[in-house]
Amino acid sequence: MTKKHQVLRQIDSVTDMAAKCINYFVYHPCKDFTRKRELDAKTFIKTTLAMQGNCLNKELADAFPKPSKRMTASAYEQQKSKVNPRLFKAILYEFNSTLKQPTLYHGYRLLAIDGSDFALPYDKHSPFLCNIQTRKKPLADNKLTTKGACLILANILYDIANCCYLDCLLQSRKGMDERSAAVHMLQTLRLQHRYIVLMDRGYESFSLFEHGKSTA
Repeated sequence: MTKKHQVLRQIDSVTDMAAKCINYFVYHPCKDFTRKRELDAKTFIKTTLAMQGNCLNKELADAFPKPSKRMTASAYEQQKSKVNPRLFKAILYEFNSTLKQPTLYHGYRLLAIDGSDFALPYDKHSPFLCNIQTRKKPLADNKLTTKGACLILANILYDIANCCYLDCLLQSRKGMDERSAAVHMLQTLRLQHRYIVLMDRGYESFSLFEHGKSTA
């Protein structure tokens, strides 16, 4: 069995387990995902994990090629509204726990932390709403104007040698704090091996050094 097929089997096993325990990750355990539907918990989870950043209708068309089996966008959104986002964090942690013999660098897990910005559709009630400055068009007066946008900073902890994500912490772009995010992810990190963490100079802080010392 190739490594790719082994990883896919591990993902299938973890998602199957998550689907069986879906009542721990929904807002109303007594009624959510209790009725038999085409888009059951298992199908919902696997469809969501397979999405690639296209519009929802395109994602559903790719996931369900047969029109007779295809879910509508509203049906998917209805199922999604029942699920607490911590479901996918639990899947991530459980999948990483299946890595019994990770590749090491001189006996260490080699990790990296960095952040990436993502834009969401505008929503004036979003917790990720912030104001950004942009130039007017046409640029006759060359003045800056302010407009609202929903921006997320995803702080990501990545295992370089094993090509897998270990954690992700989302922050509003307006109130981002990369240093505290890095400290939080390292504080919750549970690995059997000692590790080396790579970060750019924007993360440098006494708090981070102190945490690194306390976990060494």
